Amino acid sequence: MNYLKFVFSAAPLLFITALSTAQMTFSVSPGVQLYGASFGYMVKRAVPFVGLQILNGSVNIKETGFETNYADNTVDPYTDTYKVIGAAFAPTIGLKYFFKDVEKVRTYGLISATTVILSAKVEDSEDAKENEYLQDEIKNLRIFGGQLGFGAEYFFENAFSVGGEFGVRFIYLSNEITKDQSVYNPGSNNYEDYKATYSYKYSVNPTYAKISLNYYFAGNKSE
Repeated sequence: MNYLKFVFSAAPLLFITALSTAQMTFSVSPGVQLYGASFGYMVKRAVPFVGLQILNGSVNIKETGFETNYADNTVDPYTDTYKVIGAAFAPTIGLKYFFKDVEKVRTYGLISATTVILSAKVEDSEDAKENEYLQDEIKNLRIFGGQLGFGAEYFFENAFSVGGEFGVRFIYLSNEITKDQSVYNPGSNNYEDYKATYSYKYSVNPTYAKISLNYYFAGNKSE
């Protein structure tokens, strides 16, 4: 108990001490990836940071076929169109660590973790069940990721740098679908209802490359 009291009483002091030698950083990363931005604090050579990437999109679906017209006792053609709009938000936390300075170039390693938050709806749909089904699919979908990278930044001014980075991403996706099914039981000579669960898990490890534009609010600190 005394140890816990010491930790919680010392934590604010340690945090304030770290901030006294820290500086804010801002990075924008166009390139072979989603566009994103991040903010961080540089404490000596370490830069813990948070970032966000956003992807917006839409899907247009057109269905054609034939349906029975019971009023006229005919089979008539039909066409249904749907538009699904959605967005993916990917908040990120990570750590960049600078290894070595060679004149105006600083090399670094980076590690980060990301989760993906999805939002979508069927636009102009008259059937509420379509949106309910879509929301159930999103609720059961889980996407997580991580990143390991190595790069370098060239400081053409004290506070500005351009960087290049290469690394590998770890992407994990899982989905679980539950459906109502029935099975024939020969013992009771009846069909019995049950819920079938289908679980899907995917993982991919693509490499990536990006460039970044970086700004250090208090200038480049090298220690």
